[in-house]
Amino acid sequence: MQLERFLQSFARMTQDNVVVIHSPAPGVEGTIVWCNDALCAQHLMREDQLLGQPISILFDPHHYKKMVEEIRPNIIEGTIGANSEALCVRREGTTYWGTLQLLYTPRDATGGRLSAGIIRDISELKEREAAAAAALEQREVTARRAEALSSRLALAIDSLEAPMGIWNKDRRLVICNKAFGPRLMGRDLPTEPDIHYTEFVREAAYSGNFPSAAGQEETWIEAAGAAI
Repeated sequence: MQLERFLQSFARMTQDNVVVIHSPAPGVEGTIVWCNDALCAQHLMREDQLLGQPISILFDPHHYKKMVEEIRPNIIEGTIGANSEALCVRREGTTYWGTLQLLYTPRDATGGRLSAGIIRDISELKEREAAAAAALEQREVTARRAEALSSRLALAIDSLEAPMGIWNKDRRLVICNKAFGPRLMGRDLPTEPDIHYTEFVREAAYSGNFPSAAGQEETWIEAAGAAI
């Protein structure tokens, strides 16, 4: 039947790396008994070079050990499959990150069984994750540096005897020293200033701290407001 032929050839047509492993007994490492062209191309090896080899030949030794430890509970519990990630190794020593999906068949009378493994290359995803993590770390470093600089700037400004304030592009007060409020407005500012320049000028005009504004506060406000 056409469907049967399609299913038989599907593993060879897929771009995922597919390998079939035979394990002769529980706890014994399986050997490769079949693989598709995608796996051969990915690992730069011919099919005859892979057949009969232990499955660990496809993985970094350290990561293979961790992977086995991770999926062993699934095997012991008798589940039909397991998923894991591991660093895979090509013939010439280069590596790539792969996700491994294992599907188990029941063990035969001798204790052996076949397992099918599907390995998907996720190197690009890992690179994006690493880049995102590095960017986040750099942003946190930059934020800590900016916070430290801001703290030092606040201390430096606060130590000045003369009133001093810094305004943002929206003409709102970002930071000021202790002398700013009492000297210019006749009162202490809130912890978070954020006062608009227009409001600041108006309060300063009516504070009594500026003799030139007395009696002509609105004219003084208009002139001071146009100063920045």
